[in-house]
This record gives sequence, C-alpha cells and structure tokens, in this order.
Amino acid sequence: MSIVDAHTLFGFWPLRRADISPETLVRTLRTHGIDRALTLSTHGIFADFAAGNDETMDICSRAGDLLAPVGTVDPRRFMGTLDEIKKRRDQGVKAWRLFPELQDWSLDSAHADAVLRGLKEAGAVLMLDASAPGAPTRVAKRTAEFGLTTILLGVSGALMGELLALLDEAKHVLVETRRLADPEVLVALGRRFGFERLVFGTASPLQYVSSSRLAVETAPLADDQRALVMGANIERLLAEGS
Repeated sequence: MSIVDAHTLFGFWPLRRADISPETLVRTLRTHGIDRALTLSTHGIFADFAAGNDETMDICSRAGDLLAPVGTVDPRRFMGTLDEIKKRRDQGVKAWRLFPELQDWSLDSAHADAVLRGLKEAGAVLMLDASAPGAPTRVAKRTAEFGLTTILLGVSGALMGELLALLDEAKHVLVETRRLADPEVLVALGRRFGFERLVFGTASPLQYVSSSRLAVETAPLADDQRALVMGANIERLLAEGS
C-alpha cells in the first residue's frame, strides 16, 4: 500500500515557533514511511506567492518522487494571479491551496471569483481549510459554482452532522482525515459516501504524523478501503486529466 500525504508544508510559520524546514519535512516523511507527499512553501502564504511557488518547485525537484508541488496564489494581490496559475499548470502543478483564513479575504469576493475560475480552467484539485462550523458548507457551495474538485481540510468529528447533510449533494467534495480522530467517524463517512471521498493528510511537520494516521490505521477497514484513503484517492485525482 502506497502512503501519500496530501497536506504538508515547509518554510517558516510566524504564528508560532516550529521547525518546518524542508529538511525536517523530508526526514519526517521518511521516518514515518510515507512514500510521497504534496507540499508547498509557506513563503507563498505569508510573503510572495510567485517566489513561494518557485521555492516549492525547486524543493520538489530536488526531492525526486518524494514530494509533489502544491501551488498557491493570493487574490489580494490580484495582478499576476491568473498568469501564475497558467504558468504552474504548464509546469505540471495539479494541486492548489488557497488561504482565506490566514490572508483575510473572502471566497465570495470578485477577485476570488476570477481565481476560482482560473483554477477550474487549469484542471486544479483545490484544498481549503474548513475547520470552523459552517465552513464546510460555505466552501462546498462556493466551489460547486465552478465545478472545482475540492478537499476540505481540518474538518473534525464535531462537524459530523454538517458533513452528513452536505456530502450527499456536494459530489465534488472530499474530506481530509487528519482531525477525524474517532475511527468510527471515519468508517461511518466512508460507508455512507464512499471511501473514495476520504483523503489522508497530516499538516506535517507543523502537526504530528502519528496522530493523523492513528484513526485510519486502527479503523476496521478492508485492505482496499484503507489503500484508497491512504494514497490511492489523491493519486487518482492528480492523474485525472493529465
């Protein structure tokens, strides 16, 4: 079974002291037996997205098959965002992450419209934080307008009711397993909506890998179901349309 972590990052983290250097990321992945990880430079979040994407591409190229790039743009600096999306698409970037929760902009804004449309045209798989109550619904409704395949990050079992009401209609949405700490929650979601709707992610090295893996590894899943969650689902998404 190939293990693919859909949610990692590297660089600096101004919100708290943490060692999330590229070297720490690579060491963490290898220590935990993770075969491949999607990643991005935090420079693209907190400083300049083009320079951050450059750094992401460089680190991924030097890591061989271990790391795959995630692109990002900041709609607040609208000029150049659509050109950046096209540039990275041409370089083979499929996965994208936006950070309205850290950059203080709204998914309902006009500049977000243009970015979401550009990502759809680029065939992107989009990842967005949806950890707050109501956020999964808002993200799903917004990205549905553009037909964007979307992975909800940071969703916990406390939002189970919202997910149950949402996922039947939001066929374009998948859920990261990182905060689904109860194996029974994971199993219930998989049985109702399909295990192909669940994606393994850790937010490593900012967060611990072991806690993210525990629910998936201890859940009473068939081997093929566990393989879907731990890597096959994200690999399929990255391969579609390539």
